[in-house]
Amino acid sequence: MKKIVLFGLACVMTTGAANAGLFDSLFGAKKEPATLEEACNTDEIKQICPEVLLGTKTIAECVKENATNLSKQCASFIKKSISEKKEAIIEKAIAAQSETTAAEDAAKSAIAEKKEGIVAAVIAAKSESDAKNEAAKADMAAKKAAVQEAASETAAAARQTGESLKATGGLLKSMF
Repeated sequence: MKKIVLFGLACVMTTGAANAGLFDSLFGAKKEPATLEEACNTDEIKQICPEVLLGTKTIAECVKENATNLSKQCASFIKKSISEKKEAIIEKAIAAQSETTAAEDAAKSAIAEKKEGIVAAVIAAKSESDAKNEAAKADMAAKKAAVQEAASETAAAARQTGESLKATGGLLKSMF
C-alpha cells in the first residue's frame, strides 16, 4: 500500500503544472490573497501605521515607509499591487502615445492635403494672371499698332492738307 501511495505521489509531483490544482488541493497550498485586507492583518496595519488612523498620512505612504516591518504576505501583496498598477500606467501611457502619434500623423496628412490644395490654387491663379497679362500685352500691342497707324494716317492727311493749302495759296496768289 505504501508503494502505491508513494508511486501516486511521485506521479502527481512529476506531472507538473497539469496537476498543480490537484497537488495544491492534496497538500493544502495557500490561495493568493485578492485584497489588501486578505493579505495584511488589520491589526498589523494599525500597529505599524497608527498615523493613518489620525489622518496625517495615507496607507500607501505608511506602508512604503514600513515595508520591512510588514509580514511577508502583506509586503508581497503590496509589491505585486504596485507592480500591476505600474504596468497598467505604462500600458495607458503607451496607448496614449500611440493615439498621439496617430493624431499627429492624421494632422500632418491633413496639412499636406491642405498645402497641396493651396499650392494648386496659387498655381492656377498665377496661370490665370499670366494669361490675362499676355492678353493685355496683345491688346496693348494691337492698340499701339492702331495708334501708330492712326498717327501715320494723320501725318499723311496733314501733309496732304499742307500741299492742298500750298496749292490753294498759289491759286489765290495767281488770282489776285
